[in-house]
Amino acid sequence: MRKHRFYYHVTDLKNVDQIKKDGLKANKEGLIFVFTDMVVSGLIAKEQYGLEDRYAVFKILSKGITGRVIKDRVAEFSAPYQRVIIQEKISIMYIVFLGIFKVEPYEPTEWDLLLLKRLKGSTSKDSRKVFEKRRQFIKKRIGRRND
Repeated sequence: MRKHRFYYHVTDLKNVDQIKKDGLKANKEGLIFVFTDMVVSGLIAKEQYGLEDRYAVFKILSKGITGRVIKDRVAEFSAPYQRVIIQEKISIMYIVFLGIFKVEPYEPTEWDLLLLKRLKGSTSKDSRKVFEKRRQFIKKRIGRRND
């Protein structure tokens, strides 16, 4: 599989300091889960890691990847962007902390907008209108529950 110049890794905030100190370590199976485009970061944080508030993203330079990179076998629209690195550890020399991002359950992610554009042929403006309607609907429902 062709290597990208860099990859991204989503993690819970509780892991940030340890990764900054020791580098990125594989799970028990020797795997590190990554993706190739920031457009799917929010989706992965919400759907795969179950992060509901905030998440952190690290950028991994491919120079630090000595193991195999394979496609992650997930049944999701974002599957083309997801990879698995078979390697025990990636040194901190090859990792850049990009920051902390907020999970916005009622806001469209870049991925949501991209899907609407590609699957429905919507323009960016029309896609944003769809999400504005959804936001208004959700606000009304939440308001009714609180009354």
